[in-house]
Amino acid sequence: MKRVLGFLYMLALVFTSTYAQEAEAHLKFKGIAITGRIENVVEQLKSEGYKLSSQSDDYAIMTGNFANSDCSILISATPQSKQVYAVMVSYDEANSWSTLKSDYLNLKKLLTQKYQVTPRSSETFVSPYYEGDGYELQATKNSKCFYYSIYDVPHGEIRLAILNKRINIMYTDSLGNLTNEREEKADALDDL
Repeated sequence: MKRVLGFLYMLALVFTSTYAQEAEAHLKFKGIAITGRIENVVEQLKSEGYKLSSQSDDYAIMTGNFANSDCSILISATPQSKQVYAVMVSYDEANSWSTLKSDYLNLKKLLTQKYQVTPRSSETFVSPYYEGDGYELQATKNSKCFYYSIYDVPHGEIRLAILNKRINIMYTDSLGNLTNEREEKADALDDL
């Protein structure tokens, strides 16, 4: 009996250690590893106070507060294995360019401070739009505003961007994204 209990204890230690190592190999969002089934990530975010709006095998949408602002959170899963590979935060639509730009620059500063990484960035408009013309929000809707910062961080990538009068932050796990690309390619090959 002692041998059986000892074996079970050792098995539990190996499982716990393997799970911990697996979680460490993935990018984290709010301290939650971006991996596993959607249901698991949803439950962990619910425990953080987020509310589930809708869910399927491929995605879940939740609402709540992130970095002191109301937002929606999209959790994306791979098409075949249904493993989470990305989480996107989308803030509420802005009413003014000055607020949108200020919030973007503040989040950029905070992300740079947290991850200690200089991002690859672009902060420009495309003709006929330019900053100061009074049509900056329209430019964001017409894909003529290129405000983004890309952070290459351990285990993934974080993209901060202004799109359609909103700020979005996309957390993409490297290993999960490789799986997603492989599964999407397999789906496309099946179609051909």
